[in-house]
Amino acid sequence: VETRGFRWLDDAPEEAFSVEGTEWADMTDDPTACDLEDLVMFAHAEAWRPGMRDADYDGVILNLKTGTFRRIPFCGGMCQPGCFLADRRRVIVSGYAEDDGTFGLFEVDLRTGANRRLGGAPLAQGMTMFPSLSTDGRTLAVLNRTTSENPLACQIYLVDVEGGEARTLGEPMDVCFLSWLPDGNEFVLLARDPPKTLRDPTVDWISRMDLAGNVRHLRRGTDPVLI
Repeated sequence: VETRGFRWLDDAPEEAFSVEGTEWADMTDDPTACDLEDLVMFAHAEAWRPGMRDADYDGVILNLKTGTFRRIPFCGGMCQPGCFLADRRRVIVSGYAEDDGTFGLFEVDLRTGANRRLGGAPLAQGMTMFPSLSTDGRTLAVLNRTTSENPLACQIYLVDVEGGEARTLGEPMDVCFLSWLPDGNEFVLLARDPPKTLRDPTVDWISRMDLAGNVRHLRRGTDPVLI
């Protein structure tokens, strides 16, 4: 940002602040009044330009058919997209809760803008990330990271969509990229073996986890996505 010719004014004409004649994009209609399969969401940094290293991003909704592009109506400062719920009119995001400074789990109604925090006391601290919806649409699997001896260790929680309650699954471990398998009884995920020293790389495994918290490695690899 560059400012030139700055000077203090004792008075300024009222017309200097007029917005008369300005064209505004109308974003007040219902974004779900469409073919819901056309909606996608992702993280977007509006201020980023080529050559910049990084910029603050926020969750947005895009209609692939019409090109309509708007912010997810999260009530906090910014959010990270997670997943659509079964009706595709509501989404789950990880968002910065300004009242307590945590990064919590929220349900956002795209039509009404209503926000609901999920997870209760178990997810009231730390960072809750990467929500994934079960195939029956009833349960979310999420990762929660708090201060611990291993800064990469996350606790997996299962969150009831309707009631919002959360319960732990297994022990804290270095995992990410959860995808439910079709039967709803297992996940595909990335599991990492801790390095022997801070100078060594992690050992990355494409793995399966059951609902008892048991992990079985399939093969070496990264960034699994279930098709």
